[in-house]
Amino acid sequence: MIEFVNNTLLFNISLRIKHYLIGPPKPSWDLKFHQIWAMIKSMSENTSTMTIEQMQSVSFQPDPTPAGVMINEFKINNKYKHEAQVHLNKILKPYEHVLDPEWKNLKDGGINAEWVQVPNDGWEKREIRKTILYFHGGAYYLCNKDSYRNVTGSLSKWTNARVLAIDYQLAPQNPFPAALQDALAAYLYLLNPSKDTGFEPLNPKNIVIAGDSAGGGLSLALGLAILLYKESKSDDLSNHLNQYIQKTY
Repeated sequence: MIEFVNNTLLFNISLRIKHYLIGPPKPSWDLKFHQIWAMIKSMSENTSTMTIEQMQSVSFQPDPTPAGVMINEFKINNKYKHEAQVHLNKILKPYEHVLDPEWKNLKDGGINAEWVQVPNDGWEKREIRKTILYFHGGAYYLCNKDSYRNVTGSLSKWTNARVLAIDYQLAPQNPFPAALQDALAAYLYLLNPSKDTGFEPLNPKNIVIAGDSAGGGLSLALGLAILLYKESKSDDLSNHLNQYIQKTY
């Protein structure tokens, strides 16, 4: 394991040297894109000698946070995962015979999350509190919120919005729909925050759900889950979640 960690550090150091002294394969590539490309290329060449956990460890390398951006890490309480599970149980009921029931076991500790923002942005006092709920890419089994801080930090600066990023559960350790459950839980958190969060419930019209690659797919799945809730004829489901989710066009 020590050898693997050392190799990972050497890989990242040598890549940075190559990027700035020699240049990336294409002039338009920034360091982040160059890292992702090199990581995927290296993994494809060494998959026979690397475990899933080792590949994940490589992809978890923290990304430098852009200047002028601050990170506030916290955990989203498991009560939101429970709310999400109630909803997903309803819409996935026709497929429960092919789903691994393990996804229903709520792990202790909640969801690792972070607010990405410009310092002193006055967001809490704004009439319109623009918020981006961003899901990282990585083929559903790689990367985490830390490895995407250059992306989420840049988004916050460019849009003058706060970005909420989470570590959704990754495959293959966590079967479908574990990642979708975490995504929905994060959305419910924004709509119904507890009193100690420091902000009032957000208007769904001011929330942008976004992501890239696998995160883009997860964004689409979350949007569909919200729409399916609104179109559900189940009174039981409606009574349980109507206070949280609104469909807007």
